[in-house]
Amino acid sequence: MPINELRLQNDRRLAMVMVVLFLVPTVWYLQTDFVLFGGDWSRLTPRLVVRGSMFAVAIAGLAALALVRSREGYSRVAFATGLAIAVSLLLLNGLRPENSDLPLRSPLFTIAVMYGLLPNTVFRQVLPPLVLSAGLAVLRLTWLSSTVATDVAGDLIILAVLNAAGVLMVRRRRELESSLEVAWQNERNARLASDRAFADLRTLHGIIPICSFCKKVRSGVGDWQQIERYVQRHSHAEFSHGVCPSCRDLHYADFSPSTAG
Repeated sequence: MPINELRLQNDRRLAMVMVVLFLVPTVWYLQTDFVLFGGDWSRLTPRLVVRGSMFAVAIAGLAALALVRSREGYSRVAFATGLAIAVSLLLLNGLRPENSDLPLRSPLFTIAVMYGLLPNTVFRQVLPPLVLSAGLAVLRLTWLSSTVATDVAGDLIILAVLNAAGVLMVRRRRELESSLEVAWQNERNARLASDRAFADLRTLHGIIPICSFCKKVRSGVGDWQQIERYVQRHSHAEFSHGVCPSCRDLHYADFSPSTAG
């Protein structure tokens, strides 16, 4: 199987695992919405709409990933799914009351799995978690900022470190994949060259020195061989001996049907 097809299958499986992992907190935190805003439908309804959109994005992403059959198709679907997840999470956190706490557990989890389980080109893989991180940082500094400055600084440092490690991991993975592709292509080229060399070795070509009288052939080392032996050594041909009609009449005249009777 070609290496690109193997990579496509592996990356698609990883991306589908990432989307499934994203679905778990999306469904789980529904109960948190009802606990926090159960008596206030003006706040609960927008959150339920966003969570429903997040669920729809995940299901659509799973279906699209299962249907893609090309590397570029997968790349576009994975990028669109990751970006939609990032935007929906920012919308959800933007619906929190002003100056409320911003729990980073779920966003940090999503950022981590995006870097680890959503393989793509470097740009298309790092952009969704960077967008999510930048949006969270803006919310943390403005709308959802805490009265404790050290908490804000600590959250920003965590986001910065996580993204730096994620970008480095993605770049390293792409370098390893590129090296693997080069090694696989070199091995394939070497195998094809070996097959061609073997075919050439077993094929008669060029000028073959042959005796005008006995029809023996001179080999590369200078000895003279029967033509049958020479051909067998330098090709895949085999000989089956018989007697043609002319030689039969010449050498076996007494047994020839033309002289019988």
